[in-house]
Amino acid sequence: ADLFEKNNRREAIYDIDKTQIQITEPTDPNSVMGKRLAQNGPHVLHVAWEVEGLRGIAQDLMANGNKLKNDDIDGLTHGSHGYSTINISPSSSHGIRLQLAEGDRKL
Repeated sequence: ADLFEKNNRREAIYDIDKTQIQITEPTDPNSVMGKRLAQNGPHVLHVAWEVEGLRGIAQDLMANGNKLKNDDIDGLTHGSHGYSTINISPSSSHGIRLQLAEGDRKL
C-alpha cells in the first residue's frame, strides 16, 4: 500500500491487479471531508473507472444533459494524484457519485 498524508487527510492506496482501493481519513474535523464524515458517518464517497478520451466523454455527457462538477468550464478536474477526472453529479446518476479518470498516478 502507498500511505501518505496531505491536504487535511490521511490516505492509503491499495493496488489489486487492475483495481485500486483508496481509503481516506480526514485529519481536520473542520475540513469539508471532516464535516461530511461527522454528518454521514463512514461511507463510500464515489466509484471511479479509468477511461481513455476523457475530454470527449465529458463533452458527450454534458451534451446529453448530465451535470458534471466544473461543467461551467469543461467538466474536467485534476485529482490530487495526477489524474484528470470527471465527477458526475449524483443528480445525473441516481444519487451515486461517479468519477471517470484518465492518466497515471503521481504520489
